[in-house]
Amino acid sequence: MEEVKEATRIMFEETPHTVELLSKKRNDTYKVTGQRQTNIVQRMRILEDLDAVQHNLALFEEAQEKAKLPPYWQKLHFKWYKGPDGIIWKGMNCLPVRTHEHVQAPLQVSEALDIFHKMLSTVTDWKTPAPAYHDTVRHLGQLREAVKGQDGRVMSAMRTIEDHAYMAEPEQEHRMSHNDCKPDVFAWCRGRIVALLDLDLLQEGEYSEDINRALQGKRSQYEYAVRLLLDYCSGGHYFKHRTKRQPDYDLQRVEKICATLTL
Repeated sequence: MEEVKEATRIMFEETPHTVELLSKKRNDTYKVTGQRQTNIVQRMRILEDLDAVQHNLALFEEAQEKAKLPPYWQKLHFKWYKGPDGIIWKGMNCLPVRTHEHVQAPLQVSEALDIFHKMLSTVTDWKTPAPAYHDTVRHLGQLREAVKGQDGRVMSAMRTIEDHAYMAEPEQEHRMSHNDCKPDVFAWCRGRIVALLDLDLLQEGEYSEDINRALQGKRSQYEYAVRLLLDYCSGGHYFKHRTKRQPDYDLQRVEKICATLTL
């Protein structure tokens, strides 16, 4: 944990007292409490264009200042540090909020996204850190190659995916979007959404897919099934943080999603 403390000292000029590991997924995320404040510190492990991520988060801070946000909306601020070993660290203020893994209050989610999208529209010159991240047509093509020679469970799931291949086709309207809008990115405080978190994938995308992913609609679940099965058949490179789960955990998840697609 010493490297986490060192990154915190440099970014926030704060002496850390406690470090708590919150998650170890795309990035390693820590909650660091010091004498004056509590911050979130991440060891960046993302596969995307990090320069574009940094550029977009700087624009996001600018958008927060330009937009006419509700008085309850909470702002995020970011700091960066490159360690002597070349590792990039991101720091941000820790909001007094909670998140949920499952969909909560769809109407409030829709209203929060409206606020968020209007805020993004106040600035221009956004970059694209992950142009192929939600390219389901491309991922489906890769999956068709990856499933060759796989067992019966994989092929059964693939038949369902092929039966719903129309869901891979992109929509036409593209605007600046969150692009990773799962239920747990919505920050709740006193019964309402006060911010959106996990902003590394801000970029132009399918405008309606933010709400679709937030509410876990069938299109977003289809995309997730394609990504999961592709990763499962390719050796588990993207979802490799799931090391403590059963070897077929992602395949089980794909099978559950396929069952919902046929309803």
